[in-house]
Amino acid sequence: MTGTPPLQIHCTVSGANLIKQITADAICQRFVAAFGRARGIPVRARSDVPASGLDVHLAILPPGIAMATIIPVEAGVRAPMLRFNRAISDRAITLADIDHLAHDVVAGLDAPAPR
Repeated sequence: MTGTPPLQIHCTVSGANLIKQITADAICQRFVAAFGRARGIPVRARSDVPASGLDVHLAILPPGIAMATIIPVEAGVRAPMLRFNRAISDRAITLADIDHLAHDVVAGLDAPAPR
């Protein structure tokens, strides 16, 4: 018996320089790992957009705003874009905020659709 294959996630970041001493790749790795922990599933970061999985773009903006644009992809077909925001009014975005953003995305993706 084999386990569930990992969810494939392609991630890019703009504004990575606003988080001190970390690269865009490291921010993506942090987001992907936090997403997997929050959802309780295996995940795998990819350098290209998967045929099935998620295409994620993170934007770090001053002062203290992190946004995630998520496009689910299934069998090569891109679903409508979803956006999630996290705003911190009194400080810059930190890596812990990236973790919280990943949790927000999981909660948003897993929420039942409005009727």
